[in-house]
This record gives sequence, C-alpha cells and structure tokens, in this order.
Amino acid sequence: MSDVKSPYLTFHLPACATAFQHTIHLDGTWANHQKCIEMKGTQIFNPQSAESIYVKFAEGGEGIVSVVMFDLRDEHLGGVRRHGHNEKEVICSPENVQHGLCDKSELGQFLISQRAHRRALRPMITRAVNLSKPISIQYPVEGPGYYCTALFGYSAREFMAEMTAVAPGYNLPTFRSDTRRIYGSLAPIWLVIYFVLAGFFVESTVLRENPSLTWIGTSSLIQVLIRWAALEIGGTASQHPIIYIAWYTFSGCQDALVLHHMLSYAQRRSDSQPTALSKWVSRFMVIVFVILFAGASLADFQATSSSKTPAYVNVFLGGYLALCFSVSLFRMLRLRSSAAESLSQRHEAVCRSLVGFTVISIVVTAGLGTLNLWALIRSRAGDEALFASMFWPSRFWLIDMPFEPLFLVLVLALTLTDYSKAKSTSATVYTKREIAGPEWGSIHESIDEDRLSDEQTAGSSGEGEKSSHTKA
Repeated sequence: MSDVKSPYLTFHLPACATAFQHTIHLDGTWANHQKCIEMKGTQIFNPQSAESIYVKFAEGGEGIVSVVMFDLRDEHLGGVRRHGHNEKEVICSPENVQHGLCDKSELGQFLISQRAHRRALRPMITRAVNLSKPISIQYPVEGPGYYCTALFGYSAREFMAEMTAVAPGYNLPTFRSDTRRIYGSLAPIWLVIYFVLAGFFVESTVLRENPSLTWIGTSSLIQVLIRWAALEIGGTASQHPIIYIAWYTFSGCQDALVLHHMLSYAQRRSDSQPTALSKWVSRFMVIVFVILFAGASLADFQATSSSKTPAYVNVFLGGYLALCFSVSLFRMLRLRSSAAESLSQRHEAVCRSLVGFTVISIVVTAGLGTLNLWALIRSRAGDEALFASMFWPSRFWLIDMPFEPLFLVLVLALTLTDYSKAKSTSATVYTKREIAGPEWGSIHESIDEDRLSDEQTAGSSGEGEKSSHTKA
C-alpha cells in the first residue's frame, strides 16, 4: 500500500468524470472523527480505474494526526493489549515503544498487531500525517464492505480532512447499484408483458367489466420505466427530485389500486352488492395505506446506506399490509353458500389461485416487517454505522421500498385472474350456442310461429262467435 500525494488527487480524480464520487468531512470532534461509506470494490486493483477511498488534509496545520482505514467488520481487531492489562493500547506512543508494543518509526500510528492483519477481512492501514507537509492517502477497495476512516490528534490540536470515495463505472450510490441492475432487466420485460396483455384484453370484455385494470396496468408500466430511467441517469434523489417524486406518485397509484382491487374482489367474486360499511372500510384502509406509503417515500428519498428510518416505516407498513390482505382473504372465504355453489361450476380454479396469492402476500408482508424489526434490534438502537455495515448490500430486498416487487406480482395475478374469469364466462355462453347448433336460432322462430297460430285460432273463434250473435 503506497501513500499518494495531493497532486494525485488534483490530476487523477477528474479523469474519473463518469465515476460516482462522495466526499465526507472529517475533523477532531467526536461526531466527525470517524466516518464510513459502502463500497463494492474488485479483486483486481488498478489505480486508474478501481474503486478507492482518498483522505486529504487541509494545509497550514501543525502537529501530527493519526490515521487508520479499515472495514468496519474489522474494527474489533485494532489495538494491542499490554502484558498484564485488559485494556488495549490504541496509539503508538513513546511509552508503548518502551513496552515493546511498537517501533519508534511507528510513532503516531494506530496499533495493529500482525495477528490482526492476518485475521482482518480487508486490509487495515495506518499512517501518521504531519500537517506541516500533509500527504493524501489512497485506500484501494478490494471487495464489498463498509469502509471507515478514523482520525486522532496525536499532537495536533485542530485539523480538518476530507474522505472521498470514488467508484468508476457507477453513477449513483453503491447501495443503489443492485436496484439499477434489477430494474435494468425488469423494465424491458415488463414492457413486453404489458403489450402482450393489452393485446389479449382488446378482444376481451374484462376492461369493460373492470375499468380499473387499465389504470393499474398503465401506472405499473409508467412507474417501472420511470424508476429505470432515474437509476440510469444516476445521482441521488435530492439531485433529481422531480423524477423520484414522479416514481413515488405512480408507484403509490399502482399499489393503492391493487389494494383496493384486492379488498373489493370478494364482492365481485360472489356477484353481490357490497354494503355501505364494506365500502367505507375498504376506502379507509386504502387511505391509511396511502399515508404510510407517503412516509415510506419520504424516508426513501432521504435514504443513505446508514439510514434506519425506512426500516422503522417498513415495520408498520408490513404489519398493516398483512392486515389488509388478511381482510381481503377473510372476505374471499366468507361467501354465501349459494354464491359458492355457482362459483364452483365456473371460476373456482381462478379464484383459488387468487386466494393463494393473497396468502402468499400475507406471509411476505408480515415476513418483511419482521425482518426489518430484527435488523433494527440486531444493529442496536442508534448505531447507524453497524446497521449500514450489516445490511447495505441487501437494502433493495429488505429496507428500501421492499414491497414493490410483491405489488408487481399482484398486478399480474389480478389481471390474469380477471382475464381468465371473463374468458371462462364468454366460453360458457359460446359452448351453449355450439351445442344448440342450427336449432339455437330456430327455437325462437318455432315459438313465435306456434304463438302466432294460437292467436290466429283465437281470433277466428272470436269472429265466429261475434257473427252468430249478430244473426241472432
């Protein structure tokens, strides 16, 4: 590991114009003496193209500052215990040199034993920087981790520095990179699915029977495309607020329509008119969901890799969605016996599939809420660095809007079940016409002819009676 002087930062960082760069302020205060950031890294290091973390000190200072750079998972390996003592010595000082814990040439550096270097998941480097001639330090990132820089004023009273993370090939925060990869594959697939289903629906009566499916499908396609575009453009949500707000809007529209569709499906399934109370319950549950979704969107808009607020929102949102889907399941199963009998002859297989999707939705939403609660407990209250270190690679599936993939599955489930129901109904009518064959159209004609003959006979009898009466 070699030190890099400030000219390296001056001339080489601009060469990474397409790279994502994030700069964090460091100083001697307790709140800013240690900062961390997530990085993906690569096993093959090239100073011109690999991900790296740079530390650069402000010029004009005096004294020596101790610097250490490491993966947060290796933090417990720092320091060396003096013989007969339980507490670790952290800095190489003249006293620790006398006790043989470090060499005189290492004065001002953090103490890291050889055993710690061997056990560390990622390299641990330490330097003693003289502020009268400050150097810039480059730390090459060799793999995914949550990397930290810690400073300690060995003989310097005041100091300031900047930690800059550079990730060539990325144009957005590292914890969003998996999201971009997934939406990059999902967007074209979803576009094909949308137009295929639209082609089927044109020849079906399902959209006339349930116009809300048009809004569900359209808002679903738009929100996927907007999300994909936002991730491809890169940057953070605060840099492109209009795009992200548009995504939250169309995504919330899709989710609210799907939830309302699920809650009202039981009445449409049983062909019964919903009561006023049932309608108000459905509307109230959708309104509460919209409020919770707005909170989740705000938390996602401000999220960083260490943000725990989205996890707190997901605990409530997961539990509430599990409640909503449970109400929907209860309504589906609690049908009148007459409706159930008629349903079993036509659409039982279709409705059983939606009941299955509803059960899966309950399990998924309750499970995600429980996992978020576990993540918060596991990382200890208030320890955002530990939370980020443990969960930043899985934020898309666990922390940041994790219910969106489920709603996309439900969009497909609802559209396919309604299409199958409409197709089954039309097929039943068409089959009756086929069975009747040519006689299907002649049935009404024969009935009309018989009715006409009866009327003519009755008319003739009436005229005969009238004539007899006149003669008499």
